[in-house]
Amino acid sequence: MKTDYMLRKAAGDWWLVNTAQDGEHYQKPQRVNHSAAEIIERIMDGESVEEIAAEVSGRYAVPKETVMRDISELMKQLGME
Repeated sequence: MKTDYMLRKAAGDWWLVNTAQDGEHYQKPQRVNHSAAEIIERIMDGESVEEIAAEVSGRYAVPKETVMRDISELMKQLGME
């Protein structure tokens, strides 16, 4: 995963900011929900997708493979892979 991002809470929302921008191709901060913010933060802290998926799977009684696929899709959507 790219590590050129910061996750910040402002105005009651979570925002993902690309800190590696050169200004020429500006990417606005992206608002993410609480669940996405938790997953992003855990990945940034070095946890593996497998570890996160196992915990989330148990917490919400969702198959681990489904959670892993959802995390992968989230990272793609945010341009973080």
